[in-house]
Amino acid sequence: MAEFEAVQGRVQLANASAGGSTVAPQGLHVYLDVPPRGQFRFQHFVIEHRNGAALLVPADGSGGTARFDADYSYWCLWSTQALSGVGSTWGEVAGFGYPLLARWERQSGGRFQLVLPNTRDVQMRMYNMTGQSDAAVAAFHANAVDFYQKLHVRLVFSDPVFSAPPSTHSGPWTLDFTPDVHLSENGQRITPNFGDRQWSRGTNANTVMGIWVRNVLHAGLTHGLAVPVLPIVSRRTLTAGFRFPSCAIVFLEHNHAGAMKHELGHVLQADCGWGRDGVTAAGRQSRVMQYLSGLKLEERSVRPRGSHVFNRLFRRLHAPSTEGQQRDYFDNLRQNSPSAFLLQDRQAMANPHLVQNLMNASGGTHLLPWQVAVMRDAPQLR
Repeated sequence: MAEFEAVQGRVQLANASAGGSTVAPQGLHVYLDVPPRGQFRFQHFVIEHRNGAALLVPADGSGGTARFDADYSYWCLWSTQALSGVGSTWGEVAGFGYPLLARWERQSGGRFQLVLPNTRDVQMRMYNMTGQSDAAVAAFHANAVDFYQKLHVRLVFSDPVFSAPPSTHSGPWTLDFTPDVHLSENGQRITPNFGDRQWSRGTNANTVMGIWVRNVLHAGLTHGLAVPVLPIVSRRTLTAGFRFPSCAIVFLEHNHAGAMKHELGHVLQADCGWGRDGVTAAGRQSRVMQYLSGLKLEERSVRPRGSHVFNRLFRRLHAPSTEGQQRDYFDNLRQNSPSAFLLQDRQAMANPHLVQNLMNASGGTHLLPWQVAVMRDAPQLR
């Protein structure tokens, strides 16, 4: 029986919540989106150990050969048991969640190893400025925790969950978008310095600071505000006298369970979540496309590199929700993407992955492939 081998027969499994990887265990079930590219076609393999190497063997015993090209990343799922419901369409799979990217790592001697993805962590530093009990507010974390488990992302909270704010602030706070974005406490406008050590102690690049507030006013359909770190576009600033920490920060409206997962989506999508218009206006289109090309989701012939994925980004901060916005989104794809890639786009969006997207202003739960790729690559994850 011919074996399906990764380059040099090396298949690794990333260590959960830590760096590095170990040899993929014997008997692990692996599903890879194999060529031809342009449509989803997951094939079922099982890891078999031979001569110290982990090999990918067809689970159905059919034999044959397959070429694994280190110039591409591969969408994958894996489990100690066979998964049901893995087919030729994009979406969540029971027992795993969304497909994730398996990436190639170059080793000494010009060899490569295929590294299967695993759980990654993001550290949450939370403040309760709602005037409600910590227990009541912490209950709203469960919605985001459950959602990000589908991406194998673990939200790690401190113990206790909420840090004590500076003694000069007791809440409750209101975040108001009119006439400009500002905070108020007990009816008085305030300009806290979140970069001060009293707020940001213990934070680093892997931290997201989260602040629950009593109300969010004049924000349309949204129930919060994200101020992500944008290493390419440059950091977002507001004109309300806020001073931000070096880490990302999100403001969340109490009593809205979906606020945290949505605002974290803005953070983890980083520059790509800024939208095509925002990236282009900042003069960073070529640099964002360079980053996207590094995800290795495109054919080698694509020029400029990264442009096909760039054209899948939303036009603005939020997913297109109206009929006109969706038509504009697909018109852009038709004009800037080859038909082979449009097939994969149609597969990904045949379900409500666009109209009920996580980044819809009114909230949702679905994700597109490019979102999963960039969110799993976010600098906050370790």
